Amino acid sequence: MLPLDRRFVDPVAAHLGALTREALFVAYLDRAGAFLGDELITGGTSCSLGIPYRLLFERAFKRGAARLVLAHNHPSGSAEPSELDIRSTRGLQALAVPMGVELVDHLIVGAREVFSMRAAGLVIS
Repeated sequence: MLPLDRRFVDPVAAHLGALTREALFVAYLDRAGAFLGDELITGGTSCSLGIPYRLLFERAFKRGAARLVLAHNHPSGSAEPSELDIRSTRGLQALAVPMGVELVDHLIVGAREVFSMRAAGLVIS
C-alpha cells in the first residue's frame, strides 16, 4: 500500500521506470503539502545514485519547501530497497528533522512495482 495518491505515483513511476540509469525525482512541497515544484536529478549509473544531501537541501530551501518526496528507480527491475538505500534515507531524514524539513516518503521504482519506504516503516514522522 502506498500512502501517496496514485495520481502522483503513477506518472513518476512511468517516467523513472523507463530510464536505464538511476535517477532521483524530488517533489518539493510547502508545510501544508502544496506542490512547489519538482525536478529530476540524473547522473547515476546503472546501479547507483550519488546525490549529495547538501544539494537536496539547497534546492529545497531555494523553493521554500518544508516537505520532500523522493523517488528513484532501480534499472535492475527490483523495487526492493538496498541496504545503501535504507541507510541513505535514514541519514537524510536525520539531517532533515533539525532543519525543519519533513521527508514524506522515499519511493523506489522497479519494473512492475513501487516500494514505499514510509509504508514499510523505514521513514517515520
